[in-house]
Amino acid sequence: MRATSARDATSWATSTDDAYDSVISFLRADREEREAHPRYRASVVAVAVMGAAASSFTGALLFGALPAIAADLHTSTSVISWLGIAPSIAFAVSMPLFGKLGDLYGHRKVFILGWAVAAVLSLAAAASPNVGWLIALRTAGQLAGTSTSPAAYGVLARIFAPDERAGPYARVTVALAISPIVGVAIGGPLVSSVGWRVLFVGQGIVSAVAVVVAVVLLPQTPCRPGVRFDVAGVLTLAVGLTSLLLAVNRLRSWGIGHLGLQVLVAVGVVSLIAFFVVEQRVAEPLLAPSMLRNRIVAAAMGTSLFVNAGFNGLDVLTPFAARALFDYDTTTISWINGVRAFGFASGAAGARRFLAQRPSRQVIMMGHSAVAASFVIVAFGAHESSVPWFVGGLVIGAFGTGFGRPSLATSITNAVGAHDAGVANGANNMAHQVGASIGQTTLIAIAAGGASGDVAWACLVAAAFAAASLATASRLR
Repeated sequence: MRATSARDATSWATSTDDAYDSVISFLRADREEREAHPRYRASVVAVAVMGAAASSFTGALLFGALPAIAADLHTSTSVISWLGIAPSIAFAVSMPLFGKLGDLYGHRKVFILGWAVAAVLSLAAAASPNVGWLIALRTAGQLAGTSTSPAAYGVLARIFAPDERAGPYARVTVALAISPIVGVAIGGPLVSSVGWRVLFVGQGIVSAVAVVVAVVLLPQTPCRPGVRFDVAGVLTLAVGLTSLLLAVNRLRSWGIGHLGLQVLVAVGVVSLIAFFVVEQRVAEPLLAPSMLRNRIVAAAMGTSLFVNAGFNGLDVLTPFAARALFDYDTTTISWINGVRAFGFASGAAGARRFLAQRPSRQVIMMGHSAVAASFVIVAFGAHESSVPWFVGGLVIGAFGTGFGRPSLATSITNAVGAHDAGVANGANNMAHQVGASIGQTTLIAIAAGGASGDVAWACLVAAAFAAASLATASRLR
């Protein structure tokens, strides 16, 4: 028995030494040797996954900590809510910009620079003296961090063939979904014992690690020398989207007759018209008209907009409904969100097997059909004040959304090719966020009364959004 234990210990030590030597030799190799290594592509996927996790792991916990942050900084709920609203608007506006920057100047550069800036700003946010500084630094830090999302897809598109991309994209999607659960499990006790500032310290440290690993592992991606950046396109799109998203956000508070709302809508519409005029005339547009006319790109963006209007609309509605219908506290609501995130991650992971056997369109249609049906289940649960139906429907909807997400990214990337993968996925993320803003505002307005019937009607509207995504998804390949 002792001899067997000794042999096992010796074998384990030998295998550990071999693994250590393999890692060291891999890191010491020059770039060409490293990129020829059989595990190199898996290492790049791991970097992309780390970046995705770093950008999202504090999300669920931060929203749960908003009351504590507001109390600590002596501010109101309406003001502290901009800690979530401002980064969301910035995310929607900036995605095509950062995707295009990667396509023009190299996705590796954008990924590394984005995380370096995010690390610094996250640590600075931890030291914020007041709510104004916190909102500004959080927004800027999230802006820098989310720049890495289209960059990650661009890098992966360079090293994986079109028929190989679904697997890596699914892993990134899983990381985006799982990391908030890890954040709640690990960060929850820390926030309770140390305070909310530890959230930003942790995100800064993870971002710094992502930078170091990316410098070592990420491949060089080609640039397009001599191409001028579309400044006019960026400005008109940014003004247009920001104005319209602010109008959507303020609709419930101001009402449709408010002068400020009407000005925002007018500025937004005029700016977007100017954007499309500019894109027709510049040599290297931010979003090429030919790309937007591409049936697959347009269908993918429409599908993202509609399904996320329902899914992300319920992100905001769920805490409100759970408190109003079931009298749940913040901790319980956070764990409901965690279970939803787990359902989303499970769906994305499960989609990998189906994508190897079926076209992307079929996978998306399967997932989004489940989403539409699940939101009807949620509506029934709300109407009957039934926890199993309500929570069960939410989890099924999250699974279906996650099931379709990798296929959307794969479809839009394959439609434009690796050279425009960054801006195409950025545009898709923009559609995602626009849909989320529309859904959140619409569902909260419908459910404002807090009665079970009001919440049920809001959930049925979410189901209608999901059903609309089936119509656009039917145009995919």
